[in-house]
Amino acid sequence: MIKVNNVVKTFDGFRALDGLTMTAEKGSIYGLVGPNGAGKSTILRHIMGIYRPDSGSVLVDGEQVYENPAVKAKIAAIPDDLYYFIAIFKKANNKQKRQTNAGNPAAKQNRVPCEPRQGAGPDFGLS
Repeated sequence: MIKVNNVVKTFDGFRALDGLTMTAEKGSIYGLVGPNGAGKSTILRHIMGIYRPDSGSVLVDGEQVYENPAVKAKIAAIPDDLYYFIAIFKKANNKQKRQTNAGNPAAKQNRVPCEPRQGAGPDFGLS
């Protein structure tokens, strides 16, 4: 169960969360809907333990999430900006390929793989 109780979060004077309270029962599926700036991503980052609430609490299975590796190990999330991570890896890989072609053998050893290998894991349609 995810339990958010009276969470407040402020960024540079802007109150992104203002006393948010919500509960998501185990096994349920919820969607967060609202305009830009409503706090959807902010509360998700609290639930994942990325942000510490200014006040209030975020509990997963009855335990605080922030700075709790055991609870964080139970949580999985796929960010909507996954595209940017892939773009960064491809850019780094292309740079290292250019260095290798320019006669820098160390660059080949440090190359970041960006293409999925057969049998290396699930294909999420990212290639």
